[in-house]
Amino acid sequence: VDIILVSRDNYFLITPLLFEAGSGVLEPRHAVSPVRMMFRKTRFVEADVERVDFDARRVFARHSPDDYHYEIEYDQLVLALGGVTNRHLVPGSESALGFKTLADAIFLRNRIIDLFEQADVEEDLDRRRQLLTIVIVGGGLVGVELMGELTEFVHNTLRSYPRIQPQMVRFFLIEAHPRIMP
Repeated sequence: VDIILVSRDNYFLITPLLFEAGSGVLEPRHAVSPVRMMFRKTRFVEADVERVDFDARRVFARHSPDDYHYEIEYDQLVLALGGVTNRHLVPGSESALGFKTLADAIFLRNRIIDLFEQADVEEDLDRRRQLLTIVIVGGGLVGVELMGELTEFVHNTLRSYPRIQPQMVRFFLIEAHPRIMP
C-alpha cells in the first residue's frame, strides 16, 4: 500500500497551543509537529491541490503558483479539507485579522506590540484609547480563550510602557449569538 499525503503545510498545527504560541508564552516551534517526522512510511507532498479529475483518478497539485504542477494517480481518495472562518455573521468582521494559523498568532502579537509603541508616543488621549482598544469577534471557545491569553499578554506588556495606564486598554468580545460559548 502506498499512501500519499498532500498538504500546503509541512507541519500539523496543535491548535490548542496556538494561543500560547501567539502570546509568546510558548515558543512557536512547540505548537507544530513536522509531517515528515510523523509519517515515515507515507509519501508527503507539500502543495496546494488545484483540482481533481475523478474520471481519470488524478490529483493535480502545485507547490507554488510558479511551480510545475504534480499529477498524482490514486485508487482511493480521501478529502480532508479543513475549515474556513465564517466572517459574515458579524457585520464588519470581514476586515478583521484572522486567528487560524501560527502566522496569524505571531502577526497578532506583533500587531499588539506595535499598537502599544504607537500609543506610547501618542499625545491625543482619544487616539491613544483607540489604539489600545482590542475587539475579538466570536465568543466560542477560540474567542474566549484568545481573550484570556491576550488579557494576560497585555497585562505583562504594560510593564514595559509606564506611560500607558492599565485602564486605558479596553477589550471587547463580540458574539453573534445571545451568549458566549453556546
